[in-house]
Formats: sequence, structure tokens, C-alpha cells
Amino acid sequence: MSQTHSISLSRLMKEATLEKIEDEAALASYKEAMKAYRNDPRIYSPEEVDEMLGSVKLTILTYYAREYMK
Repeated sequence: MSQTHSISLSRLMKEATLEKIEDEAALASYKEAMKAYRNDPRIYSPEEVDEMLGSVKLTILTYYAREYMK
């Protein structure tokens, strides 16, 4: 067992592996977003995004509310 944090070696390896996977996914997402930004560098304020999503956002929120109320 790791004396510093009192966790087993297998748990330590599992957590390190999951963290590595998350880091790689975040990096891939960042690269994709930067590529999209280079192709179209427009940016939007939160208010503009809210207006653009409008009913789509409401539909998604309604769906999740129904799912969690079951």
C-alpha cells in the first residue's frame, strides 16, 4: 500500500490510468475546438448563445427534468 495516501497500488494505477484518459480526451477536445476556431474565429457572448439555442435548450432541459423525475 502507498503509505502517503493509504491506497493500494492497483487503485493508484487505476486512478492514474483514468486521469490519463481524461487528459487525452480533454486535449483532443481542445484541438478540435481550436481547429474550428481557426476556420471561423467568431466568438459569442453567453447571452448570444442563450438566444441562439432558445427552444433547443428548453427541450433539452425538459427532457432531463423528466428523466430525473422518474
